[in-house]
Amino acid sequence: AGKSTILKTISGIIDPRKGTVEFKGRDITARDPAFIVQQGLSHVPEGREVFPLLSVRDNLLMGAYTRADRDGVARDMEQVFGYFPILRERAAQDAGLL
Repeated sequence: AGKSTILKTISGIIDPRKGTVEFKGRDITARDPAFIVQQGLSHVPEGREVFPLLSVRDNLLMGAYTRADRDGVARDMEQVFGYFPILRERAAQDAGLL
């Protein structure tokens, strides 16, 4: 109970009733969602699915479309593949076939 509200508050979609929200030591309370995404925090609401005609790799890269640090994106991709090795095996496969 309340998980969606907490995530929406962290993401800047709704303002908190009280208290503050901090990310990486910075106060992001009631900041614009675009600013929060630029800081490296994103939220994919429940019910969103993959882009079925894009590859698994391209679906993962969609989560990094605002990032300019391509080396960091590559490191993060390797970390994801470390957590979920099956995604590396199927990186070129259409995500809709998972």
